[in-house]
Amino acid sequence: MHERYEVGASEITELVRDLALKANMLLPDGLKRMIGDAYNKEKMSIAKEAFSDILKNAELAAEKNMPICQDCGLAVVFIEIGQRISVCDGSIEDAVNEGIRRAYTEGYLRKSVVKDPLFRRENSGDNNPEVIHWIITTGKDIKITVSPKGMGSENMSRIYMLKPADGAERSHKVSGRGCKNRWSQPVSPDSPWDRHRRQFRNCCPRIEARTAQTRKVSGTNLSTLRWKKRC
Repeated sequence: MHERYEVGASEITELVRDLALKANMLLPDGLKRMIGDAYNKEKMSIAKEAFSDILKNAELAAEKNMPICQDCGLAVVFIEIGQRISVCDGSIEDAVNEGIRRAYTEGYLRKSVVKDPLFRRENSGDNNPEVIHWIITTGKDIKITVSPKGMGSENMSRIYMLKPADGAERSHKVSGRGCKNRWSQPVSPDSPWDRHRRQFRNCCPRIEARTAQTRKVSGTNLSTLRWKKRC
């Protein structure tokens, strides 16, 4: 029999709160370096000014503990939890909900989630519910990623149903058309993401697309901060 390991629900709540605040207020160093490099290489004055404004905005956000962007997004949480982990003093889902609620209320982050998108378009007041993607692993590790997903890019997502015989060329053509039609509208960062021969249930919630937003840039995460607890 494998030994079980316990993690307090309150620990998860505090962690999710801290991650959500940092992800909204701190631009990772790797991304700042990339923007700085783009500024140095850019020839057009209006484009250089835009890069400069982004960097100045990031500095002010970190200095004043304010959000980098007014769109504080839909909170997307990735949880990888080992089979030998037990969460005590509450459920892990309730702990995550509470962490997001505290971050968005205590941090004065903009709350964009409604209670019901069709019949009761009333703001939830705490940016709950967030989206949680679960991955069950072996062992005794927990890894939590909090990614505030900009509502603009979330609303611009598209799904295309292709025939198996269409192949990569057709897929790339359809994806390119979608990007061309919507390119100027999503809130950055915007990442085209193709996924072939996957189950519709995974494609529909755009798990791969959301995961792509957390890819590393120059050794650091693009827009997320990760935490790993070893019990």
